[in-house]
This record gives sequence, structure tokens and C-alpha cells, in this order.
Amino acid sequence: MFTFAYILLALNRYWQFESGYYDLGIFDTALWKVAHFQTPIIDHFKLSGKNIFADHFHPSIFILAPIYWFTDKTEAILVAQAIIVGLSGVVLFHIAKDKLRNAFAAISIVIAYFLFIGLQNALAFDFHEVTVMTLPLMLLYWAIFTEKKKLYYIFLIYLRI
Repeated sequence: MFTFAYILLALNRYWQFESGYYDLGIFDTALWKVAHFQTPIIDHFKLSGKNIFADHFHPSIFILAPIYWFTDKTEAILVAQAIIVGLSGVVLFHIAKDKLRNAFAAISIVIAYFLFIGLQNALAFDFHEVTVMTLPLMLLYWAIFTEKKKLYYIFLIYLRI
């Protein structure tokens, strides 16, 4: 339900021209260029002619870029962002259920996670690649709690980059 609600919210804002250009436009351009094997040079009024990686390194760009092999629509990254955050809630549920041994308590924790105003504002504000890092972070926690060392190091390195 949460994922579906935020997909509708993001698409509705985008279709009614309520989206901001700054992050959504920059990341849309960068993702499209990376997907088409071009250097992600952003033509922007403040960042004109600069590589997206000159400011920060965004590893999630390489994970999300294949979306643009199938479509060139900006809506795709808005939908992907909501789905990824929704999947992080599924991982959180499994972590909480394993640790607490109580499904009701696990659901309560997931509801609290989804109702956290920081997460809601991140999703309501168009797109930002940091929001996509919620899933690898939850998978890192899952690897810690299940003592899967190889996965722990993989997700730790990915999040560190």
C-alpha cells in the first residue's frame, strides 16, 4: 500500500508539473546518459558542463541506469524509487520478525519506518539517489543479523562508495 501510494503521489506531482527540476532533472539526465554509455555531463544553470561525478560519486546511478534501456520516461525513476523503498520495508519486516519473534511487533516497526517523516519527505521530493540506498542499507542490516559475512562486506563496500 505504501509503495503504491507513493508511486501515485510521485506520478501525480510529475504529471501536474509540480516536480522540481534540480534533483529530478539532474539525475534524469545523468541516468539517461550513463544508460546510453555517454559521459554524464550535466547542462544546468549552476553546474553547466560538469560531470555529475565531479560533485559526488553516486553508485546507485549505475544500478538504476538500465531502466533507461527500456524507456526514456522520467516517471520510471520515480516508480523505481518508491518500489526500492517499499522493498526495504519488506527486508525490515523479515529482520524484525526474526529478532522479535512477533509478527505484530514486526509490522508495527515497518509502519513506524514508513511513517517516519524523513522518509516520507524524501519520497515526496521528486527523486534523489540517496533514497535508493535504503534497500542496500536494510540488506546490510539483514546480513549483520543473519551473520552472512560475505554479503555484509559486499553491501558495506557498496554503501561506502
